[in-house]
Amino acid sequence: MNTLNLLIDTILESAVLPDEKYRPKRARAIIFDQLGKQFIGMARTKPGRDPYISFPGGHLESSDKTPLDAVKRELEEELTNVHPENVNYSEKILRYEDEFFFIGILNEPNVELILGGPEKEGDAELYGTYDPKWLLVEYIPKLNVLPKEISTIISNAFAKLDSASR
Repeated sequence: MNTLNLLIDTILESAVLPDEKYRPKRARAIIFDQLGKQFIGMARTKPGRDPYISFPGGHLESSDKTPLDAVKRELEEELTNVHPENVNYSEKILRYEDEFFFIGILNEPNVELILGGPEKEGDAELYGTYDPKWLLVEYIPKLNVLPKEISTIISNAFAKLDSASR
């Protein structure tokens, strides 16, 4: 089993199958590169808050049949060159408060992340800024990745694999 599969399996130890009857307010994607060394983070600034990293995604809209549909729609809006059909998602999710976090692998190498949609066009002084980045998984403990509960699961999984490989 390769490192990426081990990382995903370790993260999924904390995951659950989504309750199809429950509709969360938000759905987000934790997307790794093909090696499992990087993930897509959205570097955010917001008036009155310290800078932080979030995962791509957002609110469910009435047109979204499922939370995964919302993630795919949000990806197309936020990251114009990350094509949803090129992301393979796990059946299990991480759940935190009223959000579902889908774990996926981008099956395209070296994708440049280009911001699009309302995040690009929004008033930065009012709503803050969005800057998509490939970030190293090993740096999660040093970054302000929110929500902390989700970033801790990922960070612990990476640390467990790192210590097992020594």
